[in-house]
Amino acid sequence: MTNNLDCNDSNASVWQVARFYRDADGDGYGAPNNWIDSCGRPAGYVTNATDCNDSNAAVKPGAIKQCGVGACAASVQACVNGVERTCTPGTPSPEVCDREDNDCNWKVDDVPPITCGQGGCMRSAPACGELCETVEGQDGKPPKVVCEWGNYGRCTPGTPSKELCANGLDDDCNGSADDASDEADWITFYPDRDHDGVGASWGAELACRQPPNTSRVSGDCDDTRSDMKPGAAELCDGIDNNCSGDVDESSVCEQSVCQ
Repeated sequence: MTNNLDCNDSNASVWQVARFYRDADGDGYGAPNNWIDSCGRPAGYVTNATDCNDSNAAVKPGAIKQCGVGACAASVQACVNGVERTCTPGTPSPEVCDREDNDCNWKVDDVPPITCGQGGCMRSAPACGELCETVEGQDGKPPKVVCEWGNYGRCTPGTPSKELCANGLDDDCNGSADDASDEADWITFYPDRDHDGVGASWGAELACRQPPNTSRVSGDCDDTRSDMKPGAAELCDGIDNNCSGDVDESSVCEQSVCQ
């Protein structure tokens, strides 16, 4: 031989030192700033030095980055001239009825529902829908129905019913609750100054809308004390706690002494 340039005389296909680049993520592309000169390619190294992110196998020359959803979806080349590019989603816009996710929240046409009616007749319906119309066709051909999708949702109010008193609802859908004009439908309310849920039997009034400090139940024997009303436990205290007309009945005082 006339030279001594062979770096591996035991392998005829390997004879010259070459530069190899580290391929840490195994995507077939090496990092340009991480290299070694070797006689033969070491494991984990490649001859291509165009990887722009050697820690992510999905980022390499020719790969596409995607980001955003709906109308904000975007894509870019992952590597351009050895530099990793950032994918920036588009800007959301107000949602409209166009079968697109305009506000980029993963939902299509999620426009707030429309409402109609009032009181017990109030209803809601989707804001998006189809508007269809019949258009004339060409001469000698029947008309055809053409539909367009958009903000064409339809809302139908409920049917009014008879106004009921003291339920807090606008049953007849006129904008006011408990406003029946027929006194035959009104209810008797009793004064309940101690707010124990039971009113005094005197001073009653007839109304459709319940007046303040009143109850639909009567029978309170002392409307100044909340511990005196029908159904209360009788105590040995010298008063008629349960409004039965008797004081300390049922031997409650004898039971108290025994205890």
